[in-house]
Amino acid sequence: MTPSPGWLRVASTVEALAGFGLLTASLTWVVSLYPVLARRTTLAREVTLIVESERELGSVLGKIEANAAERMLEGMTSGLLRIRTDIVQFPVTYYFHNDKEKYSFPVAVPHLLDLAKRANAEDQPTEVRLRALTLLKAIEDFSGVLGSKTLLGLSSDDPTREVLGVYTRDHFHT
Repeated sequence: MTPSPGWLRVASTVEALAGFGLLTASLTWVVSLYPVLARRTTLAREVTLIVESERELGSVLGKIEANAAERMLEGMTSGLLRIRTDIVQFPVTYYFHNDKEKYSFPVAVPHLLDLAKRANAEDQPTEVRLRALTLLKAIEDFSGVLGSKTLLGLSSDDPTREVLGVYTRDHFHT
């Protein structure tokens, strides 16, 4: 079918182009979510592997060189900051979750908080404590973003841990 009037031919062409543009924009948006989810899954798995390793070896922070601990904490801080930016730019990703706990970021992030608190202990070298404090601030910042977007009126002595607990329960309906 081809429209006869000239204005209808122009209108059908504009409609086709607009439809193509909307389809392309929609697919691009959906495809752009995959790297966001992959970053979250990767950091979650890294944290759970550290937790599993610590169950076998005991706390690793006192057993590894300060440089290695610094690099580990720095990598986790960078990963968490990327995830924080992702959740701000793509708030819909809050509702995506992984059913396997070892790949679940909401399950891993409380362990990350515990690791950062242990690394910030008095017996750790200053460089490690600095990286641990940076990670703690990043976790607080991340929980603040979650709290401001999803949870209101939290009253606790440890609001960061409370927000992270609600985040975990929300994703696993526990």
